[in-house]
This record gives sequence, C-alpha cells and structure tokens, in this order.
Amino acid sequence: MSLEKKLLTGCLQDESVLLKAKRAKLEPKHLEEGVYRYLYAAMLEISKVDTPAPEVVKQYIQLDDKKDSDDKKALNELVDSLSSSSTVGAGFSLEKLKDVRAEQEAFRLLSDMSNSLLQGEDLDQVLPELQRRSREINAQESDYELFDYSEDWSTRQMERQELGTTSAITMSMALNMSPFKKYFPRGIQPEELTAVAGPTYAGKSVLLTNLIRVAAHPENGMNVLYVFAENRKVQAASRLDAIVLDREYDTLYENNLKDPEGDSFFKTAQKEGWGKIILGKVTPRQFTADTIRQMIEEIKEDRGIDIDVVAIDSPDHQVPVDAGDQWWQNKGLVYWDNKALAEELELIMLCTLPMKASSVGNGSVKSEDVGGSYDIARICDNLIMFNVDPEDRLLNRGKIQVTKTRDNSTDNKIIYFYFEKNHRLLPWHEVFNGSVDPTGEADEDKVYRINQFKQKFTKEKKKEKEYETVAGFNVKKRKKKDEQGDDG
Repeated sequence: MSLEKKLLTGCLQDESVLLKAKRAKLEPKHLEEGVYRYLYAAMLEISKVDTPAPEVVKQYIQLDDKKDSDDKKALNELVDSLSSSSTVGAGFSLEKLKDVRAEQEAFRLLSDMSNSLLQGEDLDQVLPELQRRSREINAQESDYELFDYSEDWSTRQMERQELGTTSAITMSMALNMSPFKKYFPRGIQPEELTAVAGPTYAGKSVLLTNLIRVAAHPENGMNVLYVFAENRKVQAASRLDAIVLDREYDTLYENNLKDPEGDSFFKTAQKEGWGKIILGKVTPRQFTADTIRQMIEEIKEDRGIDIDVVAIDSPDHQVPVDAGDQWWQNKGLVYWDNKALAEELELIMLCTLPMKASSVGNGSVKSEDVGGSYDIARICDNLIMFNVDPEDRLLNRGKIQVTKTRDNSTDNKIIYFYFEKNHRLLPWHEVFNGSVDPTGEADEDKVYRINQFKQKFTKEKKKEKEYETVAGFNVKKRKKKDEQGDDG
C-alpha cells in the first residue's frame, strides 16, 4: 500500500490523523496521485464544519458538479476500500510525506527566489522572504490535543467508568502477578511504558515473560508482540513454554517430540480465550522503534492480528530513530521513541531495563537507580525494580519494589516472589499461607531453604515488634518527664 493511500486511510477513519496532517501543513498539492489529492482536499474542506467520516465524504462527492457519474462511482468505491483497510502505519506514512512536503517546498522556494533575482529585485528584499519561508519549511510542528474542560465532562465520566471496571483496554494484574494489583488498581493502561529494572541475572527477563503470560491469558486475552535481541528464538520461546505450560524448563528438552499436553494446549488456546503471542527476533544494535512499527503493521496486514501489548527484552540493545551526539543521550532517546510509538498506536509497552551497578545489594531501590540515562526514569510511566543479595540467591527469592506508577501511588514496600523451576514467579505470602505448595515432597533442598527463610522472617518480625515496644515505652517515658517538667 502506498504512503498516500495509507495516510488517506488514517485520515478517513481517525480525525486525529487528519488533524496532525493539517498541523504539518501537508496540502493536496504535496500528494502525487490525483484521486488522493481530491479526497484529501475534500476531507480538509469538510473538517471545517463537520467530521470527515466516509458517508460525509461520499455525500461531498455526490454534490460535486465537476465529476461525472463514472468518476463519482470510482471515488465512492475508493472511499469504501479506504474505510475498511487497516490504519496501522498511517502515522509512519505521515512522517514520510512530511519529508516529501519539505523537499517540494524547498524546490519551490529556490525557484521563486531565483526568479525574483532574475526579475531585478534587490537581494535585501529577497533575503527576508527566503529566511521566513526557510523557517516555515524547517519548523517542527507540535503534536497536541485541545479539549474544552466543561464540554469534556461527560466524556471523562465514561472513561473513568470504563477504567474503573474490568476493561478490555487495560491489562489487569491477575494470576501470580496479583501482588501488583494495589499499585495498578485499574491495570496497566494503553499508551503507558512499563519497565522492569534490575541488575544482570536478577530475573527481570523472567518477570517480563510472566507479564506476557498474564497479558495473553484469558484473564486479559490480549495479543502480544514479544521482541527479543539477546537470546536465540528457541531459548526465549522455551522460557515462555515453561511459564505458560507450567512445566519445569529442563524437562522441555526431554522426550520433546512427544508432548500431548502441549499439543492439546496450542490447538485449543484461542478457543479458550488466549490472545496471540508473536515472537520478534531482532539483531542487537540494529533495530529501532520503526522496526517494531513495521512488525506491527506486517502482523496486521498478513495475519489480521491487532497487537495490544509490545514486550521488549531489552531496549538496551535498541538504537534511536534519530541518534544523538552522546551514547547516554541515545539510551534516553530509545525510550522516547518507544513511548511515542505506544501513544501513537495505543499500545501497552513493557520492557526490561538495567540498573546501576552501585545500587545492587542495597536494602531498598529508587527510580533513579536505573542505568543508562537520567531521562529513562522520567519517561517511563511505571517502574518495577528488582534487587538481589546473596540470601535471595540462596532462597530462590525475588525482591521487587514498585517505585513509580503514573496512575497511583507507591509505598516503597518490598514484594517477595519465589522462583519456581518453571520460571513462574509465585507470591511468597502464598507459600507462607499454605495456599500453594511449591516445594514438592522430594525436593528437600527447597524445603530447607524455605524453612530457613521462615525462621529468619519470624526473628526479624519479632525484633521489629520488640523495637516498636521499646520505642513506644521511651516515647511515653519522655512524655511523662516533659509533663513533670512543665508542672515544675
């Protein structure tokens, strides 16, 4: 599909795309195809008084006396085709056509200035016009939306109602991710960038894969694009197999051609409400947000699947669309690119993120501990951060904090998860409460580690209680002394 056709598809189905084209000063004369020039001009004209929906554009065509019946028929058929086509890639097409417009306007400017000089105009008269039009060509238009606060009230009420209930457009923190529910009471929402941060080998990729399972599970039923750079496809997909099928990772490589349970699951998954998971293997340092956009467009065009969630492991291997001068600038630019893509296509964006080496082993972490660039912590809407110490390794424990949420508050509390051999993260309190038994009868080593942790946990709680009692007694004693002093 041509850039012009893709843009017209977006303009016809989404008025915001047309608005962006108008702000970019893209005019009908900048389009090459005559039919697209005509339809684009029609939509611009209609937008002055009404929404240029397909039926309105058809009415405009019907009232055009300069078009004969054959032309009108062909244009109406084109409108039907555009209104039923996918809009994925319309934003990308607009960006490319903005470059075409800039080139055309630059040629026009040079031609006009040359003619002015040839006709005898003074250079002092020509230069100000040259400078003015050059600034106009190079101007970077801002993308914004305007809302009347009073008129938008009823819309906000409906949006809050939708987000306040179980909504298909948000990813609820269900299943084994339920400890995160209090931080995301309305789920992770479209246009949000959520990063799982941690030091090397802490388990951030495992947590990302657990989130992919929750997104695709019938609880959410979302379609996920899983983009990975470091691992081979069989490794990334096998980790996902272990989590989805509730299977110990190493057993996947034993008798791997005879797996009736796995065969049955993948045959019936979609009927049972599972979303599709598409794997995207990329080459480190050779992919950008535009690469991901191209994947999404191809998935829609070739497979008819609308992607809801993009999970990237890891943007640290990604390069920005437009590189900066310094490496640390490029780290931040990658996240700006991904955030812009999430907003444009209304995606939920999940990714992994390295943490500063200096923060490893700290009792608590904060958003500023992320590595790469100070920009990243500001760009991300939500930050879920791992930390590890030797004891965590011994206990197969994940120590996780939610340090930032865009739509709620954080409390700096540590959430403990148990790493199962199937790579699922199990809420540690469920182990304590006995609601699940991750130990197994024969795994004595695992039982020992958990019992050791329980004993240590009990001692720590006892110390905390003793400290609170002593502290409370000292406060009361101090208060009584102060009162006696006042009386004296």
